[in-house]
Amino acid sequence: MSNKSFAGFLPWWVWIIVVMEAAVPTIFGVATWLDPATYIQGAQSVTYEIMLYITRNLTTALGIVLAVLLRSHIAIFIFIIVRMVTDAADMINATFNGGGESVVQTIPLLFVVLIVLPLLALRHLWGRIRQG
Repeated sequence: MSNKSFAGFLPWWVWIIVVMEAAVPTIFGVATWLDPATYIQGAQSVTYEIMLYITRNLTTALGIVLAVLLRSHIAIFIFIIVRMVTDAADMINATFNGGGESVVQTIPLLFVVLIVLPLLALRHLWGRIRQG
C-alpha cells in the first residue's frame, strides 16, 4: 500500500482522531500497569481487575490499528464506538467510585478528546460507509 492510498483513505483531521483513539488508551493502559496507584485510588499493585482494564485498553487500540491497516471504514467506526462507550464508562466509574484525584481532574479534557472529537470522526465515517 502506498502512502498516497492511505492519505486518501481518511482526511488529516480524522487521522488525528483515530491516532488519539489508539494512543490515549495505550498510554493510560501502560501508565496504569507501571504505576497503578497514580491512576486508581488505593491500588497498591496490578490486580486482576486492573489487568482487565489494561488489557481492554490495549486490545481496542490494537483493533483500531488493525482496522486502519485493513483500510476498513466500518471497522474504524465500530472501534471508535467501542472506545467511546468504554471511555464514558471509565469516566463515570472514576467520578463515582474513586478513580484517583489525578484521573478525575482530567475528565473534562478526556471528555472532549475521547467523546466529542470522535463524534465528528463518526459523522465523517458514516458518510463514507453510506457511499459504499
